[in-house]
Amino acid sequence: MYTSPNDPGVQEFQKLLHDRIDSLPGFSSHTDPRTSLLIDQLVSAVSRLKVENELLMRELDDTKLQVRNSEPRESDGQVSDTQLDSSGTMVGEATPTPDDAPCFETLHRVYCTHVGHKFLMNHYHRTLMGVEDELVYKDAPRMFVGDSQNDHIRGITEVETVKTYLEKHQKTVFAIRYSYRCDGDQSSYLYSKAEYRNGKLTKNTVPAPPSTEGIVVGSCLRKTIRAIMSARPERFQGYDAEELSNLFLKPFLFFYAHNTTLLELVNTVDLSLWAKKSIRFLCGWMEENWRGVWDEADALFSRGKVNEKVYGLLFRPNELIITKQELGGERLDEATKIARYPWFSDVDADFYYWDFNGHFSRSGGSLDLSKLPDEEQLMKAGTGWRKLEHDITSLNRYPIRFAPPSLRDRLVARGSRVWDCRRKKLVCYHDGNQHPGDEVSNV
Repeated sequence: MYTSPNDPGVQEFQKLLHDRIDSLPGFSSHTDPRTSLLIDQLVSAVSRLKVENELLMRELDDTKLQVRNSEPRESDGQVSDTQLDSSGTMVGEATPTPDDAPCFETLHRVYCTHVGHKFLMNHYHRTLMGVEDELVYKDAPRMFVGDSQNDHIRGITEVETVKTYLEKHQKTVFAIRYSYRCDGDQSSYLYSKAEYRNGKLTKNTVPAPPSTEGIVVGSCLRKTIRAIMSARPERFQGYDAEELSNLFLKPFLFFYAHNTTLLELVNTVDLSLWAKKSIRFLCGWMEENWRGVWDEADALFSRGKVNEKVYGLLFRPNELIITKQELGGERLDEATKIARYPWFSDVDADFYYWDFNGHFSRSGGSLDLSKLPDEEQLMKAGTGWRKLEHDITSLNRYPIRFAPPSLRDRLVARGSRVWDCRRKKLVCYHDGNQHPGDEVSNV
């Protein structure tokens, strides 16, 4: 396709250039040969861009037509998740077939907490409009050349929310999700490690360190895991299939306990070939990337030891734990119970216990599994503090399976006596001020 100099659009652009240059003091677009040459070159470049744009638009129209013609019809016996939006743009992808290979994607979620800043207000308005409060990128967020200390970490390639991304890319069966807090501390840290002049960065910073790491499974994998758990609930005691989340945080407690169980049971449940391939792909990724950490945890636990790295794997759902207390200067051990999984968060184990003050009431709390309780003390030990081993029974809270049998028996006996208080009893006593033969006081 050729755009003629007589094309009305080209002539209008050429006239506009002449008028703008003539309006500048000391310049003439007609008498200065260099200016005339520049105008001719600009007009030629715009003409080429216009041609390329029209060619691209034709190719896009042809692609849209091919997509429409290739969509499966109901008579084909196959349903496709590929759709066109109102403008004819393709969204999503076709339903995976057994011949397709599942894959994963690495995504980076940024949550901003800069108070009163426009960036945070955008998050606020996005939330009001029903959009998840997050910005997600394919590249790790950082700060860029020209940023000041008050600017925000961000990536370059923004995508949808993680959930929406997985819905549109069904061959991507799960996403590794790194989360980042965009706040003053994060910006100041990156800024201090970078090169800057006059308050502005002269080079891009290194990627920001993530605050959490986890995986988000797509709807197919989530349904597959739930189906296996529901078919054999006795193999997943303490785990609630119906409430299972699509988010799992490292060190992946659920898969530490049941990765091999899922692989063992996948052929015993009525699942599609794609569902079986997807769950095997996920479990295989877990084995390849986390089996070493899980084996390290098993080795430590077998010796009654724990370090910060595997602390998040120590507690199990529906398990009794020992809580050390002091009352009147004396140590008083209490038993509390870890709730069923899933908890509010993979790194916050919910627990509960019973209080008695004339009547029974259930109380509870959460146990932070992301770090050892004595982190501040461990930090003083130097760079190797994460690898330091500690006796499990030295923790303020630890699973009852590591307690000596005598402690467990004592707690069971004491708890049984308290539990008997559910039934009211008549208690009689003799007031020391009463004389023999006086009526006994009853309570």
